[in-house]
Amino acid sequence: MEVDGDKLDPTQDDQVGRFIKAMALSTNAYIELEEGKGQYNIVGDTTEGALVVAAQKVGWTRKQLEQDLPRVAEYPFSSERKAMTTVHEVLGDEAKRLFPNTKYISITKGAPDQLINWATFEQVADEAQPLNDERRARWQSYVDKMASEGLRVLGVAYRPLDHVPEKLDDSIERELHLLGLVGIVDPARPEAKDAVRVAREAGIRPMMITGDHALTAEAIARDLGIIDEGQQAITGKQLDKMTDEELVQALAQTSAFARVSPEHKLRIVRTLQRQGQIVAMTGDGVNDAPALKQADIGVAMGITGTDVSKGASEMVLTDDNFASIVAAVEEGRTIYDNIKKFIKYLLSSNVGEILVMFTAIMTGLKIPLIAIQILWINLVTDGLPAIALGFEKAEEGVMKRKPRPVNESIFADGVGGHIIRIGILIAILTLGGFIYGFVSHGMDPLDPTLGLQDFSRQEIVVLMDKSGAGDDLVIPQYWDDWTAEMRVVYLEDGNPFVEAVDGIAELSRESVIELARTDDIPLEWDDDVAVREAFIQGQLSAAETHENDIIVLEEESSDGILAFAQRIPRTIAFTLLAFTQMFEVMAIHAGDRVSFFKKWFGSNMLLMWAVLSTFVLQLIVIYLPFAQDIFRTAPLSVTELVITAIGGSVILFAVELEKLYLTRQKLKHEAQV
Repeated sequence: MEVDGDKLDPTQDDQVGRFIKAMALSTNAYIELEEGKGQYNIVGDTTEGALVVAAQKVGWTRKQLEQDLPRVAEYPFSSERKAMTTVHEVLGDEAKRLFPNTKYISITKGAPDQLINWATFEQVADEAQPLNDERRARWQSYVDKMASEGLRVLGVAYRPLDHVPEKLDDSIERELHLLGLVGIVDPARPEAKDAVRVAREAGIRPMMITGDHALTAEAIARDLGIIDEGQQAITGKQLDKMTDEELVQALAQTSAFARVSPEHKLRIVRTLQRQGQIVAMTGDGVNDAPALKQADIGVAMGITGTDVSKGASEMVLTDDNFASIVAAVEEGRTIYDNIKKFIKYLLSSNVGEILVMFTAIMTGLKIPLIAIQILWINLVTDGLPAIALGFEKAEEGVMKRKPRPVNESIFADGVGGHIIRIGILIAILTLGGFIYGFVSHGMDPLDPTLGLQDFSRQEIVVLMDKSGAGDDLVIPQYWDDWTAEMRVVYLEDGNPFVEAVDGIAELSRESVIELARTDDIPLEWDDDVAVREAFIQGQLSAAETHENDIIVLEEESSDGILAFAQRIPRTIAFTLLAFTQMFEVMAIHAGDRVSFFKKWFGSNMLLMWAVLSTFVLQLIVIYLPFAQDIFRTAPLSVTELVITAIGGSVILFAVELEKLYLTRQKLKHEAQV
């Protein structure tokens, strides 16, 4: 040890040795050697642990000290007294030399201003000198000097006792002999200052509420950036004199409070809540439990926290690190942002699908999407990218935004408007693609006989009539000689297929119902049901079935053969809708204020693979025969595929324009505020 630059051996200086032994004995912490690592850890309160470490550096372990001065009683620490007292029997020769003429001693450790007021003597060498006002002021100046340097200051005093009182009370902490002051450096973690800065930028107000000396609290709070130059800490005594209105004003002027009791902490929390603030309270002791319980989010310390404090809290901070709370806020904002993206993406798609189907029904259009296609959109085209959105990283500037209002709807901040606007645009694009599919193939999307006029008399049209309604239907032999207009008139004139043909009457409704050339029916048709079924299923040889004369069309919907003409328009609508989802998720993932063209997929490779996978799967659905049969699709030409891709990309540019407009509006609003 050094005193004013000179080395000092506490084992040879009774005054210093008495002080160090007393401060180490009045603790409940101890040092434990961690097996396998060869390092010592403090078990218990770290402040008390520092006192034990100081004694052990001199060469005095707590176990050795308690052999000479065993503890026989304890008056526990309380936040009201801000002190604790232990009673020891004086046994060893060294102990009797340091504390002569007494059988027992009490050692009090705690807030120095308290001990200065309670003490009646100061120990100078082996002599107890009366503590007058001048000496009290000198001791207080030492306390203020140490506290202003950011040290946690404790006072240590003792009192000779003839016997151990039956019941320990406040009286044992009077008539004390002041031994000295100890300043403990309790440095903030290196990341704490940055964490406080980030929190303040995020609109979070860190506050220090401590039992330490006011000057200590001010020095630490100022160093961390919790308070600014010129701001001062408010003490518990000052709080007691304040009305509720005065406390509100005080809370607006400072964020540091010192020498406070549990009642003060609870009052501060409640006052902040009455102002509409959301309060997160940290604590580790039993006395912190009421404030932890009252706070909106109680955060107990996982390492130093008591079971009571943990039980009163909603959250346990496993590493006792304030920076972890700030990191949790950032993660929470990121999760909330991703939920909003998820909702914007899925609901805008769903609104678009609903509007597509509703509009088609109300306007007399054919149904643009069948059930399995809608299922594919919802589970695959929407599903895969939506899941990937959950893995988005934090947006740029996420911790520079102010906290959102407590009662703010998740559809606020442009989310609801996006769902409606983009949903309508998706519906327009999808219906436009559907109509384009008809028009580009010379068909009228509102024609109820759509498709029938395109079949010639050289084609056998096989319709599986699963409804069981109507008579056997026959297309007249001269069908291909009629104009399209004549065919429409023919189809609309009652039951269009009225000509009976030999052999047709015996066909079941589950078999061939329409035939255009009776002479192409195999001779054994009427006699052999198995051959008839084989013919229908295309299993007979080319010679028997007159190859190139037969086209087999299975029923796709209740419209029967009319559905065949809708395959390409429906596939265009189906694919365009899928592409709009891919382009929308590309724009949404970048965030509300960042363009996709600046962010791309670099921050979320999972989303990139989800979009690529969805694109490949969509191509499989429209180009592979087995998938065409399942999803009732038709292969699109290169031109049609390009048109659907261009149509889908409209969503990307629309969302980018929306972000540009909303960003400007927000910046304008923030500038006014």
